[in-house]
Amino acid sequence: MENHKSKNQSHRITAKKSLGQHFIKNPRILGKIVSLINPSKDDTILEIGCGQADLTLLIAKKAGSVIAVETDRVLADMASRKLRECENCEVIEGDFLKIDIAALINEAGKKIRAAGNIPYNISSQIIFRLFEHRDKIRDITFLLQKEMADRITATPGSRKCGYLTIALDMFFESKRLYNISGGSFIPPAKVDSTLIRLTSRSAPKVNVGNEEDFLAMIKTCFLHRRKTLKNNLKYYFHYFKDCPDRSISEEEFDEIADVSGISLASRPEELDIFQFKKIYDILKKIQKG
Repeated sequence: MENHKSKNQSHRITAKKSLGQHFIKNPRILGKIVSLINPSKDDTILEIGCGQADLTLLIAKKAGSVIAVETDRVLADMASRKLRECENCEVIEGDFLKIDIAALINEAGKKIRAAGNIPYNISSQIIFRLFEHRDKIRDITFLLQKEMADRITATPGSRKCGYLTIALDMFFESKRLYNISGGSFIPPAKVDSTLIRLTSRSAPKVNVGNEEDFLAMIKTCFLHRRKTLKNNLKYYFHYFKDCPDRSISEEEFDEIADVSGISLASRPEELDIFQFKKIYDILKKIQKG
């Protein structure tokens, strides 16, 4: 315990547990992460959770411009001072979940690349926030808790496959890049971490008429993970204001199963995105009457 305290003081780090802060100071690991991000002078990098800007400084040497967001006022100030000689860097003090992302992206004037060692306690929220602006994002390279990385890169049939897996797979190709042990952080993390990349697809993996409706259906299917598709799909129409009390009849369930060739006794994690589309297409026909 004394060693951890001494190390923290030598680096002038005060990690706040409430913000999920764990820092990387090892130059070799930082260099490896930057090499995997592989920034170029044509890139605008949006770094989330820049901390003291150890990673930011290395990225800035290779990127065209860097927008670094940090919610901790003390760390944001430290980052600003460390980056004061970097004319291509801007440090924004603020909560990434609340700032105007659209304005940042529009200011960049092109698709951005997101990166960062993000707080694990809000990692899914950060990913979904970026997901809302997916058409403006070229790729995302995040250091995540290994468990979260496992969920994102899971394959159908795996118990780790969920709504996040399918939703991201529709618009991004995912790849695991680099594993980092919990002991590599200051303070040491209780879990291991994985650097992953999400690369935007040139077109969605499946073509649907209304992407938001399709995603709502998938979310409904994963509403209760231990329930079958049939039990979860009972709530599908509740997402639509024009038919909140509408229910799927037994005859309609039979039609879905017969036409799609998918057993509605299956669990949602057993299906791939193409099977979800089959169900969605049939549901839309039923909805139209």
